[in-house]
Amino acid sequence: MIYKNEILDLKTDITEKIGQKIIVKGSLGRTKSFEKEATIEKTYPNIFIVKYDYKYGNFVSENP
Repeated sequence: MIYKNEILDLKTDITEKIGQKIIVKGSLGRTKSFEKEATIEKTYPNIFIVKYDYKYGNFVSENP
């Protein structure tokens, strides 16, 4: 069971880490999962916002 003081401790821990990099892990289904590096941007009373950089690959196309 999760107690109220544990949630408050978690909220203060997250607020102290604004601007720091974290690893976000998630599940996309039965066997699919993802792991991204993100930065904690902002916290609100019930949620927190993370931002991650989407990196585009360099694609070279040649026309014959």
